[in-house]
Amino acid sequence: MVIVRLCFRQAYLLVTFSFFVFCSGSIVAQNLKNDISSAQVLVLDLRKALNESKPGQSILDNYRDKVIALNNEFSVIETQLIAEEQKLLDIKPTMRPGEFLKLARAFDEKSTETRELYRSRKRKIDEILSADTDRLALLLSQVAGAVMEEKGAMLVMMKNQVIVSSNKIDITSIVMERANQIIDLDSFVKID
Repeated sequence: MVIVRLCFRQAYLLVTFSFFVFCSGSIVAQNLKNDISSAQVLVLDLRKALNESKPGQSILDNYRDKVIALNNEFSVIETQLIAEEQKLLDIKPTMRPGEFLKLARAFDEKSTETRELYRSRKRKIDEILSADTDRLALLLSQVAGAVMEEKGAMLVMMKNQVIVSSNKIDITSIVMERANQIIDLDSFVKID
């Protein structure tokens, strides 16, 4: 008889607890449904905004053009170095070892200097890309802040830091549209 009472009491508590959880879950869900229009948290896909906004595309186009120009310039130099190396190899049999060694060392120095010059100039182009991207990210963050204030939200999170979110709180397209309108591409991306 005691065992039956305990089982009955446990069943009663389980049913009561389940009803409480169900009701509170329903209330929370209803509150969330009502608060979507005034979400406290918004999300921004910064990578998408950087890559797909007009200023972002302009930055990437400028970078690509500079890298292509650099590669074309050094492709010509590389062709010249290959021809010079071949000439050295062709005259090697006719030279004394000491004389050839001097020419070979000079060629190696020239090749090394050329590689270092390429790396230095490529690094400079990469630094410009990084600086331009950082400037754009700052401007996009300021635009996102303005959108956040307008919507009465308290926080904008980067979308890649959120596991799941509703598209209703994603402000990426709004931020991109505004950035496209307010950023003057000619003055923002300095083409040298």
